[in-house]
Amino acid sequence: MVLINKILKIFFSIGIRRYVMKTSSRKTSWSGILVFLVVFLFAGGWHDLSAQGVGISEAEITPDGSAILELRYSSGDFKGFLAPRMTYTNMMSIPAPAQGLLVYATDKKSFYYFDDGTWKPIGTINSGTGNQILGVTGDGTANEYKTLIEGPNIEITHAPGSITVGIAPDPAFNSLTLTNPLAVPNGGTGLSSGVSGGIPYYNSTTTMSSSALLNSNAVVIGGGAGSAPSTIGNGSTGQVLQSNGAAAPSWSLPTYPSGSGTAGQIIRSDGTNNTYSTSTFADTYPASSVLFSNGANTVEGLSTANDGVLVTDNAGVPSISSTLPTAVQDNITSVGTITSGTWNGSVIDLARGGTNSGTALSGSSIMISNGTQIVQGQAGTTSTVLHGNALGEPSYGQVVTGDLADAAVTTAKIADANVTTSKIADGNVTTAKIADGNVT
Repeated sequence: MVLINKILKIFFSIGIRRYVMKTSSRKTSWSGILVFLVVFLFAGGWHDLSAQGVGISEAEITPDGSAILELRYSSGDFKGFLAPRMTYTNMMSIPAPAQGLLVYATDKKSFYYFDDGTWKPIGTINSGTGNQILGVTGDGTANEYKTLIEGPNIEITHAPGSITVGIAPDPAFNSLTLTNPLAVPNGGTGLSSGVSGGIPYYNSTTTMSSSALLNSNAVVIGGGAGSAPSTIGNGSTGQVLQSNGAAAPSWSLPTYPSGSGTAGQIIRSDGTNNTYSTSTFADTYPASSVLFSNGANTVEGLSTANDGVLVTDNAGVPSISSTLPTAVQDNITSVGTITSGTWNGSVIDLARGGTNSGTALSGSSIMISNGTQIVQGQAGTTSTVLHGNALGEPSYGQVVTGDLADAAVTTAKIADANVTTSKIADGNVTTAKIADGNVT
C-alpha cells in the first residue's frame, strides 16, 4: 500500500507539474487529471498529501512542513507567483470575498487583501526616495509615497531606517501666533501683558513679571532676588553716579566736566565743583622725580640722583646737584663745620642765625639782645615781675604802683588775697587804691 501511495504521488506530482509548466499551450487534458485525482484519493494518497502539504516546482521537492502549499523554483529560467490581476473596480465587485483574499489592482499598482470587510493595500511596486514615507491616496484606496518638503524653517534629514524633521538653524518667522503665553521653561516670558514703560524680570526661577514704570533717561538698579528693578532720580548735568555700598547709588554733589580736556590736563576741585586744571602734566614721570612748574603752566619732572641736593640757579630753575652753591657753602664752611654732630668753628653771628656769643646760658633766665649779641638776662622769682627798661636791659623786681592801672585792685586779683606793705616795693599803697579797703 505504501508503495502504491508513493507511485501515485509521483504521478500526481508529474501531472501537476506538467499542468503548471504547460499552461501556455492550453492543451492539458482536464479529464486525465481528474481521473488521476480520483485514483489517487481512493488509493489513500489524499490522506498522506494532506498531512504533508503540496509542493510545486520544476523538480521534485518536499514542501515545508508549515505550508499546505509551497511554490518553489530553483533552476532554469526563474519564475514567480502571479496573483489574480484586475482593476480596482473589478476587485470591489468580487462577491463575498473571503478573509485574506489576495488580488493585484492593475490601475492602483498595488496588492490588496481583504480584512474585516475592507480591501487593504499592501504596498506599491516602486520604491520611494529620500525624504519619502509610505501613505495612502487622498481617497484612501491605494498606497503611495508621500514626499516631506522642507520649508523656510523646517529641516528634513534621512538616514537608514529614520526620517528626522526639525527646525532649521537660525529660523526666521514672518509671524507666529500663540493661543497662550509661552512659559519661561519653553523660552517665553509667560506674560500676556505688561506695564507700559516697564521691563519683564524673573520673580522666581521659572516665572516672570513686569516691573513698574521706569523713569525716562534714568538709571535702572536691581531689586534683588524676586524683586522688581527700579530707577533712581535723574542727575543734573555734570554729576556722576557714586556707590553707597550696599545702599542704592546716588548722584554726586559736585559736577565734573562733560567734555574732554586738552592733552595733559587733570581734573581738580575749585572748591565747589571739579574742572580741568590750567597746568598740564606729562603721561608719566621717572621714578622718584620732583615735580615743578616751568612757569608756562607745564608741570615737569626733575629726576633725582644719589647724594644729590635740590638747588636753583639765579633764575630759580631747580636742579639736582652733588655740590652746594657757593653762597650756601659760604654760610656753612666760612664759620665752621659739623663733624659727628659736633660744631667745629667760631661763634655764629646774628646774621647767620647764631647768638654771636660764646657764653653758655643758664636755665630759668631770659635771653635778650644787646644789639650785637644774644646774651643771658636776669632770672626772676615767684614774687617778681619783669620790668622793661627803655634805656637798657629789662629786669625783674617787685610790683610797684606804676605797674598798676588806676582801676581798683581787689583781693580777688591778688593770688593769696593778702596784701601787705612788705609786698609793695615802696609801701605807697592807700586804701583808696584797694576796692574793699582790706590792706594789712
